[in-house]
Amino acid sequence: MKKILSAFGFIVILIAIAIGRDIGKHVGNKATSSSELSPQKIDVYEFARIGAQQANAELHKGLPNDGVTVSAKAYADDKAIVYENILAIRRDVTESDLKVWRSGTRSEIVPQACLLLKQTPFFNQGFHFHYRYFDREGRVLDDFLVNRPACEGI
Repeated sequence: MKKILSAFGFIVILIAIAIGRDIGKHVGNKATSSSELSPQKIDVYEFARIGAQQANAELHKGLPNDGVTVSAKAYADDKAIVYENILAIRRDVTESDLKVWRSGTRSEIVPQACLLLKQTPFFNQGFHFHYRYFDREGRVLDDFLVNRPACEGI
């Protein structure tokens, strides 16, 4: 299980890094073709919206081949890109197992997501990521933010 979760966390980080680069390219291309979306005029909300579109484009290319992810989507919510993932896990998974998984997932995602966030022009304006994981029945497995407070000291 640890290998699967580790692979899943790594894939989520790679998607986030690719999305971050794509957001910059997308915003830059729009800015050069339209003064309306110049870097000086685009706001954090538009940045999150563009980022969510890019994330979904990556996710539609294919879900992580981790044997766990059933579906994934991203959407903008205020100043955040929200990643929602539905995982196929055993119904009898214990809270102890989930605690280990949460710790491992966060330890892989948070540092890399913080590095990416700190490179965005909107980090100081509250731009952040929100990760939500559910089982197939809709039970919340984990729900956490990667934002300025989470990135302090990283």
